[in-house]
Amino acid sequence: MARAGFLEDVEESFRGTRDFELVVWPSFALKAFAAPILSPSLDHNYYVSVDDKIEATKHAYRDFLRQTWLHFAKLMPIDVVLTGNFSYCAEREFAAMLEELGTPFVALHKENVRPPRRVEYWRHLYKERRGPFTGRKVLVYNEIERRLQIESGVASPDRVVITGMPRLDRIHRWRRDHAGPSAVNTRPQVLFFAFARQEKLTAIQRKPSAKIEGNMEAMDGDWGKLGWMELGEGSHRAMVELARARPDITVVVKTKGQRRKKDDILLMLQSASDTLPPNLKLVTGGDPFPLMIESRVVVGFNTTGLLEAIAAGKPVIVPWFGEAQDSAMRDNIIDLNNAAVYAQSEADLIRMITDYIDNPRDVPAQLDDSVSQVLEYWVGNSDSAAGDRVHRAIKDVIAPPLARVG
Repeated sequence: MARAGFLEDVEESFRGTRDFELVVWPSFALKAFAAPILSPSLDHNYYVSVDDKIEATKHAYRDFLRQTWLHFAKLMPIDVVLTGNFSYCAEREFAAMLEELGTPFVALHKENVRPPRRVEYWRHLYKERRGPFTGRKVLVYNEIERRLQIESGVASPDRVVITGMPRLDRIHRWRRDHAGPSAVNTRPQVLFFAFARQEKLTAIQRKPSAKIEGNMEAMDGDWGKLGWMELGEGSHRAMVELARARPDITVVVKTKGQRRKKDDILLMLQSASDTLPPNLKLVTGGDPFPLMIESRVVVGFNTTGLLEAIAAGKPVIVPWFGEAQDSAMRDNIIDLNNAAVYAQSEADLIRMITDYIDNPRDVPAQLDDSVSQVLEYWVGNSDSAAGDRVHRAIKDVIAPPLARVG
């Protein structure tokens, strides 16, 4: 998958090694195979079915994949297949087929950072919508995701392994290599991880063939009423006001690639100003690491990008007003404890960013124990060795340790 996060995790897991050759199948290939065979009603978040006609399309798709793979394997024998999530619709029968033929299918599961109430949401989604994993192993970042997958029936305890987030290894290395005073002879920059008003809250994403408005299936009950309206609008308004007040600062607003979220973010920015300041730069998709290391401070809410910034030794500010002040919403928030500082208002957010810009902090060679504990809890990587753990886990599915000794 040409998707930020997974590519970097794979690269870090095989960094400096020569015992594997990596062969890439573009993700669109399996999607193209699946489209004319697999029922169009199926997607990542709707794969569990009791309809015989739908199940027949799964069997037909698996048979096609088996014939395709047997032909491909004659040209290029493969020892193990990796993917970025256990539940990609076009890969479910692929995993089952490979295991039937004896080729391990391993999910390097990249979505793992879930606040308490989101665990409840994902437990329902995994059990009722996605169903069991048919591959060999799932490698996860933390105990939260491991427990969630086991409890929801995705996989048995022996098949879910905690390795941590591999791509954090490179960030730990960068921090140690660049420890000391921050560069002050470059144009000052702040990185803001933008977020939609209903980010990670109120709907289940579906594919276009499901024919659901906006490709988002509304959830019943209280879930459908949740949102970061005040927090989202205020945070984005603060970025525009900061850029306008300080033309010497580059304000980078980083969004993900999803059209729905990007459109909502643009609406919030444009509601603050008909014309956005020229020093406010909108960046969509891609690896945030280069932007992060060039910034003097990082701002965001409920994103793994903040954990990467913490590992880089960058000051991190979390907007903490609007709905974030509602105790009923706290279980929907990633708690970074004292690894971040918290802005209590728009004005406070602007003031704090300005202080970090005008008074750059040194990059620490070592992180405080309390900060390392936050990284360990959420992404299982306070020691910069997650890539090695993934590498060992992949070798173990090909040749278990006892077999190698023998």
